[in-house]
Amino acid sequence: MEMSQLTYFKAVAQYGSFTKAADALHVTQSALSRSIGALEQDVGFPVFERKGNHIYLTIDGQALLTATIEALNMLSSAVDASRARAGLEHGAVRIGIAESVFLKNIVRQFLREYPNVHIFCKILSEGQIQRSLEEGEINFAVTRERPVGPKIQWEEIFSDRMMVRFPPNHPLIERDSVYLTELSEDHFIISNVGYDMQSEIVALCHLAGFHPHITYEGCGEDLAGLLVDDGLGIMLAPYSIGQGVKALGNAMSHVHAGVPIMDDFASSKIGIATKKGQFQSDAARKLMEMICGYYKVLGKKSHGFHVISGEK
Repeated sequence: MEMSQLTYFKAVAQYGSFTKAADALHVTQSALSRSIGALEQDVGFPVFERKGNHIYLTIDGQALLTATIEALNMLSSAVDASRARAGLEHGAVRIGIAESVFLKNIVRQFLREYPNVHIFCKILSEGQIQRSLEEGEINFAVTRERPVGPKIQWEEIFSDRMMVRFPPNHPLIERDSVYLTELSEDHFIISNVGYDMQSEIVALCHLAGFHPHITYEGCGEDLAGLLVDDGLGIMLAPYSIGQGVKALGNAMSHVHAGVPIMDDFASSKIGIATKKGQFQSDAARKLMEMICGYYKVLGKKSHGFHVISGEK
């Protein structure tokens, strides 16, 4: 039995398709089929059963998949431990990031200090983060939700709040804080559409009792910011994202962070999720330390958003 057979087996089980697994692995479907066939000969039982155009794990295949994931995770940890001997000179870090978490400025700072470290950073859905952690595909994840699962631990590092950025001359621009219902007649610029094509902003407006008038809905913080500057609408974003954009030093770095929205449902928690017992390289530990330190400073700047002078 070869390690590549187990890797191919895991991929087919994960994607539920030989075609999709072959594309992900960058191999031909025939080569993948031959590898799975050789694996079944080696173990002495079929690992998949086919029903029409679909494939399913057999009972024995399910047991083998569990053992395969554990074996591949152990191998990955052993490789990471070997790489870690080089410290921060040649380390590697794999990160999962929730859709509404902004870490570009921290990654930039880290790589300036440790340019030889390889960082693989991917935006993942909540379900993808859970699976990637459990299967050891990432070192850690930065999320706004506590991932579920007995093997996952989560540490809160920041209490965030939604902010509203007003265009020039907006009547509420000088307020210390606002409530979302006060914005029900405004036009909205929305830049953070999720995997399911739904926006967190729309959901928040529904909680406040209204459906927003949307001028633009799509991706791109820079475009959204320019549309706000043009007076075409208001933009909502978490405080941490606004500060991250400013720290990155792009075209929007001069922009004020905005006015905090004081509704209870307009707050969220940011935390770091890891798999219990997973080996963390020196590079991974250093990056987590840098992320925690950044959010600690951010928390002091925000003062917990206990600003209510604009309360209705």
